[in-house]
Amino acid sequence: MNTKEPFATIAELFINPAYRERFIHEASNKPRKLMARVCHDIDNVFEKRFENAQCKYQESDACVLFTLTGDKKNTTWGEAMQVVKQGGGGVLILDASGKKFFAQSEGFPPPKQFGGSA
Repeated sequence: MNTKEPFATIAELFINPAYRERFIHEASNKPRKLMARVCHDIDNVFEKRFENAQCKYQESDACVLFTLTGDKKNTTWGEAMQVVKQGGGGVLILDASGKKFFAQSEGFPPPKQFGGSA
């Protein structure tokens, strides 16, 4: 997913209004900076109503996985959730449609978690 359109949709649906433009820019061009925010300032990135919310997905659906180190990979939800199950947090998964996401801050005991589906 190299287009900004899904990132713009995610921003409109799930991201705090003050951070939307920055989110689109960082998701597209500066994934390491975006992940630093998700890991250490997750409460200011996502709207509060998505804290501890669930995200409905099909394992074969396409998504972009951002990891703690700022790596960005096109994959499937099934593969991305395997990374989440490894533990430690510092994960952001954005659906290719822009209509669902999962995010987890860094650390133990359990990291803060946000999710949503539109």
